[in-house]
Amino acid sequence: MVARNIKYIRILNSATQEDLANEMNINQSYISAIENGSKAISLNRLEQIAKILNIQPYIFLKEDLEQELKNKIFKAD
Repeated sequence: MVARNIKYIRILNSATQEDLANEMNINQSYISAIENGSKAISLNRLEQIAKILNIQPYIFLKEDLEQELKNKIFKAD
């Protein structure tokens, strides 16, 4: 859930894994490992990613984030 949401929000922000990695001064492969679930993420890193993507960290914990955002987008039309 967290990994999927990080990737989803990153893509919505038109950011690449490389963009995020550069902002965090880490390797792109670390971002990839987080997003594919093969690497656990610390709270510190989660907060860092949230700050870069300009969201509150709790957003990454939402189970139905994609559907919730899609509903808001289509409701606004």
